[in-house]
Amino acid sequence: MDWDNEQKFLIVKRFNDESNKSMDYVEINSQFVKGSALAITHENWSEYRYKIDYIHKTFIYISQQRYISLCENEELREAITKGRDTLIIDEKINFPVYTYNDKRYTEIFKILPNGLRTSLTEVCKKFNEFIDFQKSIKHTDKVFTHKFKIHPATLRNFINDVQVALDNFTIKDTVDRNKIIDFTNELKLFYSSQCVYNSGNISTHNSGSSFLHNRLIYL
Repeated sequence: MDWDNEQKFLIVKRFNDESNKSMDYVEINSQFVKGSALAITHENWSEYRYKIDYIHKTFIYISQQRYISLCENEELREAITKGRDTLIIDEKINFPVYTYNDKRYTEIFKILPNGLRTSLTEVCKKFNEFIDFQKSIKHTDKVFTHKFKIHPATLRNFINDVQVALDNFTIKDTVDRNKIIDFTNELKLFYSSQCVYNSGNISTHNSGSSFLHNRLIYL
């Protein structure tokens, strides 16, 4: 790897302590300019969270868990990749799997205020119809993939309306609020990623493939 240029790197290590060790190595190595590396860990995350896009270090090190979290947050992902040319992942990452089913729909329906339930039904219509159809033809044990589509405005308007309800604390319970936030984030994945159906469950995951996809290196 040619480090002797003006490129900026985002490097994913397995754990926080590995990020710190890598940062320390860069700092004491005469090949690199002192102060050119930063490890973002759980200890300093609150310090850098709101100024990520102003960090001009050549090397930023993060843990796998932080990487997964950033993959699930478009705003923070864009901020930390701003001006960075290359993403380096030094070990395979197992991304969490997200699942939609009748139980999940019912849970979210009960949490949302009445004014948002019709919109919820609309954004989940493709999922619910698909599950009902597979059950009707008794495809209970078959596993196959499917790509769901929705008009972007329909999904965007629902998410915006949910955000207003959260901002106004129409949904007050902390646990319920977190469930709704997770659900809206996952909705984007269900409609942008390939899904897998099995036994009444629709599942997908965030592969992180949109994360600096132009220069991605696995070690």
